[in-house]
Amino acid sequence: MYVVCDISHILFCLLSTVCGGNYHASTGVIHSPGWPNHYGHGRECIWNIRVPPGQQIMLNFTTFNLEHHPDCNYDFLEIR
Repeated sequence: MYVVCDISHILFCLLSTVCGGNYHASTGVIHSPGWPNHYGHGRECIWNIRVPPGQQIMLNFTTFNLEHHPDCNYDFLEIR
């Protein structure tokens, strides 16, 4: 399920089980689906964060846990 997260949808994005979407609000928080509980196996959440030209994106991780695996085969974060 994808949702466009803007200022009018921010509360929905914070309180739901949304897994990915297009985010273009000036501020906000992105959680894993079901936070603070564990998310289901096989989830792939892709968030596209866009800002107008000349603006910057700042990411701040306050809690970050990954399932342990020597080669990071299961959980990972990719920023590009």
